Amino acid sequence: MGFLSFIKGNRKSDRAGSSRSGKAERLYTEGKNFSDHCRYEEAKRCYEEALKLDPDFVDVWNNMGVVLVRQNKHEEAIRCLNRAIRLDPSFKKLWNNKGNALFSLGRYDEAINCYEEAIKLDPNYGIAWQNKGEALEASAHQSEADEAFVKARKLLHK
Repeated sequence: MGFLSFIKGNRKSDRAGSSRSGKAERLYTEGKNFSDHCRYEEAKRCYEEALKLDPDFVDVWNNMGVVLVRQNKHEEAIRCLNRAIRLDPSFKKLWNNKGNALFSLGRYDEAINCYEEAIKLDPNYGIAWQNKGEALEASAHQSEADEAFVKARKLLHK
């Protein structure tokens, strides 16, 4: 089995012309930097502060979910990702990351559904195809997993 790919938020379209506070943006960036260096508690604190200033900051909810998964706090991560999905159900990375959190709990069918949502939003989303293959393989659907892996390879190695 391979590995699941988590994707941190950083949507240019969401951030361009944004009216969110500069302090929330700075905390978001600082949290990303901490997370990139595996300093998850510091990242979590930055994200919590950013969310106090801007509770609708989708990228922060997403990154908080990723940090919580890395801390093995999967249920809490799912709650954060669900909040983000309610705010922006068209953000494919949220669905991918929620799928990864569910996968980590052995909830493969639910994970597959999330990867499929991400793929519906972007049929060329190679990482979601790869992760879907991992979940199908884990749930003993090898032929479907192989198809997903083939699709992922084609998309990821363009």
